[in-house]
Amino acid sequence: MKSRKKFAELFSILCEAFDRKPLSDGLIEIYWKMLSPFSEEEVNQAINQAVITLKFFPKPAEILEILQGDKQDRAMIAWEKVFRALGRVGTYASVKFDDPVIHSTIELMGGWIELGKITTDEIKWKQKEFEKIYLVMGRKKEHPEHLAGITEMDNFRKGLIGDIPEPVFIGDRKQLPKPVLKLSEVA
Repeated sequence: MKSRKKFAELFSILCEAFDRKPLSDGLIEIYWKMLSPFSEEEVNQAINQAVITLKFFPKPAEILEILQGDKQDRAMIAWEKVFRALGRVGTYASVKFDDPVIHSTIELMGGWIELGKITTDEIKWKQKEFEKIYLVMGRKKEHPEHLAGITEMDNFRKGLIGDIPEPVFIGDRKQLPKPVLKLSEVA
């Protein structure tokens, strides 16, 4: 969200809808920093949904959940990206997902190449394993840059460092990780 004026209008409407006094400057700053990475349209939709579905004025975490889904939703969406990438890209190529938590999750499951070896009978069990691990890995701050494919691994082993292709990007570049709000930035 780029416009402070539009942000102020939306939060004024939100306060009015929940019969709440205007927010303090400090709290407004927390909401502003939290929502600034999102588009005006996304914030507008989230506030509309909050007005329709919530009984009490939304906490910052509730608005983020409306914008991004809950953790289980994100895990299911992440699996769908992985499953599609396996079919579309395969394991010869290295991959870089727009959600770096996917990288840590797949690494813990044995890596990109190993995940590509699953059979049709194993898919639903691998999905459950992926989603459980994803929820835990989401708490980590650091994740691998990408997942190495067969070509990268083979070329690296052979010392052909200059012949390692760039990873295939999977996802939406606009969905790359949003900056995390640090309370120290609010003051």
